[in-house]
Amino acid sequence: MSKLRRKRYASGRERRGVLKNRVGIEHRPAVVDSKKRIGDWEGDTVIGGGRKGVLVTLVERKSRYTLAHPLRSKHSAGVTQAIVDLLRPTDMPARH
Repeated sequence: MSKLRRKRYASGRERRGVLKNRVGIEHRPAVVDSKKRIGDWEGDTVIGGGRKGVLVTLVERKSRYTLAHPLRSKHSAGVTQAIVDLLRPTDMPARH
């Protein structure tokens, strides 16, 4: 005979870590928000279903040019290295 269990609801507190010395996007320069220049990048991590895969994405804000790099885990060292690898100079010309 199986026991009935009550569903647990998450508390209202945030479970993710807090970055030290973080500057919020509300403090970003107006020129970045205007999207009038090339070279301003926005980064994010995408976690796959079942937390099996991780993708680091970088999007250039004006052109929407997107770079992605798969990872095995979302540990900071791997994410940092992926961003460095993605931003290495390429031979692709910039279009205006």
